[in-house]
Amino acid sequence: MSLAALRPRTHFGRYQILASVGHGGMSDVSLALARGRDGADKVLVIKQLRRGLAHKAEIVSMFLDEGRLAVRLNHPNVVQTYEVGHDGDEPFIAMEYLDGQPLNRIIRRIRDRGGLPLSAHLQILVELLSGLEYAHKLCDYEGQPLQVVHRDVSPQNVFVTYAGQTKVIDFGIAKVSDAHTQTQAGSLKGKLAYMSPEQSRCDEVDARADLFSVGVMLWEALEGRRLWQAYSDPEIASRLVKGQLPDLEELPEDTPELLRQICRRALMIDVDDRFASAGEFRAALDTVIDALDRRSSRRALGELLSEAFAEDREADQALVRRRVGELGHPPFNARTSPFVGSVHDTPDTLIDTTVYESLVREVGPEEQTVDYGPSAIRGRRRRSLRLLGLAAGLAACVGGGLAVARQWGNSVHKDGVAVAGASELRAATLVRGSSSSTSGSPGGTSTRPGALRSSTSACAPFDTKQRVALELGAFEEDAVLTCDKQYLLKYKTFIPAGVTLTIEPGTVIRGDTDTLGTLIVQPGGRLVAEGTAELPIVFTSAQPEHSAEPGDWGGLILLGRAPLNLRTAAGAPKRGQVEGLTASGEYGGDDPEDDSGVLRYLRIEYAGVTIAPGNEINGLTLAGVGRGTQIDHVQIRHAKDDCFEFFGGTVDVHHLICEDPGDDAFDADYGYSGRQQFLLAVGGRAGWKGNGFELDNDPEGSLHSPRTHVRAYNLTLCGSRPHPGRQTRGAGILARRSARIELFNSVISGFGRGLERQGEQTEIEDGGLTLIGNGDQRPRSAGSEAWGSDFGCAGATPKYKPAVALFDDVDPPPDDGFFQPVAYVGAFESEEDRWDEGWTAWSSSTATP
Repeated sequence: MSLAALRPRTHFGRYQILASVGHGGMSDVSLALARGRDGADKVLVIKQLRRGLAHKAEIVSMFLDEGRLAVRLNHPNVVQTYEVGHDGDEPFIAMEYLDGQPLNRIIRRIRDRGGLPLSAHLQILVELLSGLEYAHKLCDYEGQPLQVVHRDVSPQNVFVTYAGQTKVIDFGIAKVSDAHTQTQAGSLKGKLAYMSPEQSRCDEVDARADLFSVGVMLWEALEGRRLWQAYSDPEIASRLVKGQLPDLEELPEDTPELLRQICRRALMIDVDDRFASAGEFRAALDTVIDALDRRSSRRALGELLSEAFAEDREADQALVRRRVGELGHPPFNARTSPFVGSVHDTPDTLIDTTVYESLVREVGPEEQTVDYGPSAIRGRRRRSLRLLGLAAGLAACVGGGLAVARQWGNSVHKDGVAVAGASELRAATLVRGSSSSTSGSPGGTSTRPGALRSSTSACAPFDTKQRVALELGAFEEDAVLTCDKQYLLKYKTFIPAGVTLTIEPGTVIRGDTDTLGTLIVQPGGRLVAEGTAELPIVFTSAQPEHSAEPGDWGGLILLGRAPLNLRTAAGAPKRGQVEGLTASGEYGGDDPEDDSGVLRYLRIEYAGVTIAPGNEINGLTLAGVGRGTQIDHVQIRHAKDDCFEFFGGTVDVHHLICEDPGDDAFDADYGYSGRQQFLLAVGGRAGWKGNGFELDNDPEGSLHSPRTHVRAYNLTLCGSRPHPGRQTRGAGILARRSARIELFNSVISGFGRGLERQGEQTEIEDGGLTLIGNGDQRPRSAGSEAWGSDFGCAGATPKYKPAVALFDDVDPPPDDGFFQPVAYVGAFESEEDRWDEGWTAWSSSTATP
């Protein structure tokens, strides 16, 4: 295949591609512009079959089946398709571009505002049933019923516009009588949490399976929680097959009896006991809504959503205007133009196995690469992959019995790698109920609610673990990665607001080199990666250790809501944008206690994608991260850029290790204010010119508040080994641009300059400091000789622990609940101090000249 054939498309038929916005196992999704006469432009969505699949007849047939059904659907409560066509030999589908939010995200966002009013929720379900009634009764052009069954009715596939209109989306796995490609007996499609019993048993299904799913949504609207939230996927599968539902009577006491009766009927195990049609179900709801005087207007619902998502909507519409403007088209108003559909932010909008990802803020540089992928999905995006086969732990229909199986069908296993969706990732058992946390003490462990109960025996030998590809785009709800699998992280994957991703101890996640896999925690999202000394969690390159290199994959990025000091040209506070992320990289806020999760006994290796010359993602980026986040015992190895970067925020950290950074070991900017203890940096490359710790207040060196202020105890910064002819090495501490650091009981060795202060307003306060073997300063500290001539990187092997503890000239840290009250110099008390052992890894290159 020629390189020209691999370049990203700029046109599909008459549609001009604006940006890549989604990716799935079978399709790629793009924002596009249809240019009309006299400036009548229309923004819409193009979905095309992924390159490399056009020769697979079955997949092409499935894609076209989807298009044939989609183009027939024409109802106010169903997403609209404009055209199914070909550009050369590549099929595509042109679809409506909506302005609103998926119901699952609406529920999460409005939960903080008192919850979605029941009247509004019921009205959404009524319109959902109207759309389903239309689809269920759809006939072919000869008047024969098509017997459409959606098979994936869920809050993710119900979309509500800012005008208050509800639309059913994603008919991609729908059952249709005249489809060219029919589902094989014994296969299963859909989401377990909303699946009917007959669907879970792989029985023949009709429209009443969709009505059961709406019944689950009705129960959840009445109860205010998930029907199956206390169960893992295998448990749900087992109970569904046996017809054992949770107690449906666990509804609020004030629930009207009419609604109870409707809910019970919709959730009958026997299909013949349910409503006979969506129209009958809708009529029953309409009757009770009128009787209870609980009807909500579309206008009121639209106003509620517009207020709750005002910032999201404005940012998206501004982007539409900018992207179209960049193409040289006349400016337009995204709110009022009759020719332009506004940006929406929904999963599963498209009628296929691919989730509909929303618009990116800009086209990312990685869109110029060979692979398409979700190049810059915004933080509110959801997963870019839908299941077409059996979800992990689902009931497999084998001989009428229940078998636990793990297979994923819309992306065929490739090279032994299965492709996972969000529902597969919820199967791990969680510890629920009361808990305690000892996070206030360095080295303590957390047992927060929801923390995984794991044991060494749960983790299989690495070579025997099932390989699972994460191509999610974003997690749409809480999920778990388990240590019995090895994961391949592909593209940018987001943990959005309101979602927690938990990773079991002992789990290995490999960053894909071809797609530059990166994990990004959005403001309000949480990552709980809590390993142990015996079972650390590892993020590493997908390449073998002997050929892995810095920059093989993206890295780990935490974005929070804690303060920073960036200002607009007019002096107003503004949010930050992480370098290397052209979209979804915004961070910052006014909550110093913001909680982005837990990182403990974690190792990150070979990260740092090059975005542009001199611009790489760091090993661990902490942007606007608050002190509610717990970070300790984290090692970064062989990062392309910095190991640890702090962009604003207030997070406190301890027991951090940086080995062989491409630039600085630790870097603080934009008003970061935090406490740090027990930090180790070991430069591996001879002539390493980076700094042990670099600090700036802001790019202009202003005194904008909050001011970058680090208070640190017990650092050991070990520079690179001197090498004849190489340029001067960096500084152990480089403070500049009005930053401030208080550094105590630490040792700096092997740098061109031990301490370097630039600018009159920059402050360095130190005490109990040992400087030894730096290019510009004499040894300092009465105990410096105790380190020995082989300390730092002067010898063949790095030595960063003193032979005996050094207590001279020590300033004890304050007893403030964070600092550990030790009285010695350096990150380690002596050679007997072994907090770095067991969970770390070291390379011979660290000591190589």
